Amino acid sequence: MKVRRFLSLALFGVILLGLVVPSMTFAESQINFVDRVELISSEDISEDEMKARESQKININLTEENVIDRVELISSEDISEDEMKERENQKMNISLTEANVIEPAGTTPPNKIWDLTEDGIYKFSGYAERSSLYTEYILKSNGEGFEIVVSNFHSEELAVKVRNRSAFGQTITTLRIPSGKKNTYNVSTNKNIDLQFSIPCDTSGTVDSL
Repeated sequence: MKVRRFLSLALFGVILLGLVVPSMTFAESQINFVDRVELISSEDISEDEMKARESQKININLTEENVIDRVELISSEDISEDEMKERENQKMNISLTEANVIEPAGTTPPNKIWDLTEDGIYKFSGYAERSSLYTEYILKSNGEGFEIVVSNFHSEELAVKVRNRSAFGQTITTLRIPSGKKNTYNVSTNKNIDLQFSIPCDTSGTVDSL
């Protein structure tokens, strides 16, 4: 009697194990499933396609809302020792009453517009250790974009945000100028912009239409 009961329990255990093990194996196979990426093909872009693309870029209408903003570093040069000395003198004699000079205490984005076509090239100069600086004006170009020249006299890298004032100050791009460098950028955009300077900063430069 005990032998039959033992055999029955053993048989039940084998059946139960047969049900559990496959289900565990199935579960494990789901957990260990590997996502796969397969390269189907790779081919060269033809010369005709490249030429067609260039034509498309040339014919982009910068007045369209979906224009692609483009930024290009045109040049990067060292600031000379004479320019550094001249900068120190400027900092001592800087006039905060000039319309085109950044106020070191000015941490509020501008609301007045400087039209580069009518008002001419925009010059800025300022330094700060505690608060980010902004240009005193929203800058308006001829519709094609801006040439931005920035000198970094500080010992640390300078980050300059080019902000779209048509989209509540959304950043178009961030220009990064190493210490002791004078960089020139072309920023192709049809939007009005302002510049926000990171801290610490000691900078000067110009903005003009392309």
